[in-house]
Amino acid sequence: MIGRLFWFAAGAGCAVWGVSRVKASLHRASPEVVTQRVTASLGGLGDSARDFVDRVRAASAEREAELRSALLEPGSGRALPRPARPGIDRGGPGSDAFGLPE
Repeated sequence: MIGRLFWFAAGAGCAVWGVSRVKASLHRASPEVVTQRVTASLGGLGDSARDFVDRVRAASAEREAELRSALLEPGSGRALPRPARPGIDRGGPGSDAFGLPE
């Protein structure tokens, strides 16, 4: 008789534990809780993306300023040569159309 009472109590305890776990899982999967978690995650993602865009813009503006100062300031010694245009004789005397010695 005691054995049956023990197994009945053990089964009832497992059932109560199982029902509480299922309720907790259902609560975590409810639309309200899922919406809160997604909103929190996307809020952090938006801040990260905004920070990345700001950094890229700042670096781009800095590099553009460097290039402008190198190309537009006369006598800076850092001016880049103009790119060669195809079909135009680039060579001087004694070279062919590709700038190679004849």
